Amino acid sequence: MFEVGALREWMLTNDVESKLYSAFWRSFEHYKVEETAEFREVFPNYDSTYLDLKIDSVSIKFSNNYPDFDYNHVVATLNMEYSDHVVGYYKLFFNFDGTVDDDMFVIY
Repeated sequence: MFEVGALREWMLTNDVESKLYSAFWRSFEHYKVEETAEFREVFPNYDSTYLDLKIDSVSIKFSNNYPDFDYNHVVATLNMEYSDHVVGYYKLFFNFDGTVDDDMFVIY
């Protein structure tokens, strides 16, 4: 059986929460600049006090590599709510050594 405490300890050791929020804000700032029209549509009259971020899940992902299990990640997902509406999510993919491998910024 998998011990949840091991994942929690791994998260603390690798500073997952801090890395997740820092990476999110970098991506969010890029989004504001690179997708200006969409940003204005999704975040009308943007006010950061209306943006609520919540860690939705942390999971271990074995990606299309059965039975080898040689491409794996811990995935932390952050939900974005703006003015009480879920507008998207942000995922950060960690290698098992704690380094960041990839991310995904999705607006609905």
